[in-house]
Amino acid sequence: MEFKFKKALPIAALLCGLVGSAFGASQQDRHQNMNRPAGQIQDDGQGMMRDITPSAGPRVSNGADVFITADFILWSPRVEGMGYAWTGLGDDISSVSRGSVKYPNWRWEPGFKVGLGLSLDHDGWDLYAEYTWLQSKRNDAVDYNSTLAPLWDINAQLYPYASNESNSDNSIRTASSQWKLSYNVIDLSLGRNYFISQYLTLRPFFGFKGAWINQKWRVQYTLPDNVLPIDATNARMDNDQDYWGFGMLTGLDTAWHFTKEFSIYGNFDLSLLWSNFKTTRRDVDSSLVASSSNPQVNVNTLNDFHTIKPVMELEMGLRYETWFSDDDYHFMIQAGWSEVVWSNFNQLFSLVEQGSHGDFTLQGLTVKARFDF
Repeated sequence: MEFKFKKALPIAALLCGLVGSAFGASQQDRHQNMNRPAGQIQDDGQGMMRDITPSAGPRVSNGADVFITADFILWSPRVEGMGYAWTGLGDDISSVSRGSVKYPNWRWEPGFKVGLGLSLDHDGWDLYAEYTWLQSKRNDAVDYNSTLAPLWDINAQLYPYASNESNSDNSIRTASSQWKLSYNVIDLSLGRNYFISQYLTLRPFFGFKGAWINQKWRVQYTLPDNVLPIDATNARMDNDQDYWGFGMLTGLDTAWHFTKEFSIYGNFDLSLLWSNFKTTRRDVDSSLVASSSNPQVNVNTLNDFHTIKPVMELEMGLRYETWFSDDDYHFMIQAGWSEVVWSNFNQLFSLVEQGSHGDFTLQGLTVKARFDF
């Protein structure tokens, strides 16, 4: 028994040596990985990463580092359900050419984003706040033709010439639209940017989104001269929607690297906002004649309610980034295409129809610059 014990001593000593060496190498690798330059993968020589999801940097020193961002956006905001007039009206379909629905003349609008972030020393987390601003103003008009008809139930269109047989097709002389938008959004997120493979980085995040968005829409119709023995009748609708919302935000930012400097990025986030819609509508009939057959009728009403609204955002583009001064500073610039969808956002008030009139969407170019210091 003593003999067998003596034979086992060298084997036990060898095992202890191997365990000690492995532990020492592990501690040395851990120290090296924590201090290696940001954005580089530590390899063990056999094509395997020693770290599990190592931080993609930039490297943090002294507990926390600050970074700032600035975006130029050139987006086209559009709201469904904003048709205000249509052509193609007639008694005999064979004699009327095909018409179309008239919408506000959606255009590209410049805006901006500004952001402030804090890279934390705790496992590569970062805290980021960003503000988005965009405004738009669209004025459009359609001149008279015999097939022009209104799409909105402005009060003057319910009464003015129902008994006038000479204008039974209910056409109008002109239609005009004035639409204004004020778009303000704040995002606050906590995330972590890390390598999932040698050339792919992910940044899952969660946080909060807040928004206040106002849109004002004036539609005006002018009746034909032959309806009344004097000048035309005007019918005007002022429809204003004031919105605020606050809720949870989550998403995923990705970067597919060609090299350390160049990558293709793709970002996605989803929000659910507790929302308040306050829509006011006021109609004015500026008729020059008021009678029993053509009364002046005013509408002045408010639709105020709360609900939950989803918001989805997508962006994809090309990115360049570089590190300098011993990797203590980082600069990034990227350009991509963005798409934002506010589901069932148009709640402009209709006299004969209640409920959603469509989505609110934004899409276009986004150019971002970021500096870490």
